[in-house]
Amino acid sequence: MDLGDQLIDSLGIAPRSLVSLVGGGGKTTLMQSLYRAGTRRGWRCVAGTTTKVSTEQIIDLPGFLLSVVSGDKVVGCPPEQVDEVFASGAH
Repeated sequence: MDLGDQLIDSLGIAPRSLVSLVGGGGKTTLMQSLYRAGTRRGWRCVAGTTTKVSTEQIIDLPGFLLSVVSGDKVVGCPPEQVDEVFASGAH
């Protein structure tokens, strides 16, 4: 069981949960881990950022919400777009 699975179980994360990550480091790695653990469970998962991440960091996250690709960086979508996707149930 990896970190994503442990956190899902420990925190009681369930399908249709909206999880926000904040802090000074490790958010992208944690997002990747939670995303992969959720998809292994058969959940439809969406991930995103309100900042920039490397394209290499999201290449295997097909449900990543982005607004712009700028060189080797991806600019995440605005929080309002995340809210719209969540509310629509499209994920």
